[in-house]
Amino acid sequence: MFQAKLAVFPGQPLAPRREPIDRTMHGLQVTGLLDDLRSGGPHTLIAPINRAYDALPWAFEELLFNASLTEPRFDLFEYLVLRGDWPAAGPGGERQTVEGTPLRIARGFVIGRHGTAMILRSFVRDNLRVHVVDACVFPANPQIYVDVREELCEERLC
Repeated sequence: MFQAKLAVFPGQPLAPRREPIDRTMHGLQVTGLLDDLRSGGPHTLIAPINRAYDALPWAFEELLFNASLTEPRFDLFEYLVLRGDWPAAGPGGERQTVEGTPLRIARGFVIGRHGTAMILRSFVRDNLRVHVVDACVFPANPQIYVDVREELCEERLC
């Protein structure tokens, strides 16, 4: 097991210590990013809680395994990984994600191109800092992926 340093942000509720992030870890494994996180570092991971994935326009299993959702799958999970150690209590600012789009962490929040998530807790393990958040953030509005998929389906007469 590992020793985790828990960070609490003033004025924000503390998530239970074992708030599940299994879906995030599973998504990272499916996309091959989990191996990258383990082999290098340091990295910072934005880890939405399992319930956050329920708000997406797709079922989680569909997002992971449907070939027509390859682009949103990689965009989402690559957007959750940042190279370097980025504490949430620091001065804030933007950093480039593995996906290539900037992401901002400031005052206990993660601010993406699409969506904002509150950091519920943070911990450090080896060369990985994890910020557990209450929502998914995307580099673009997820509806764009839905619209493109529907257009392709209409062209192919699905």
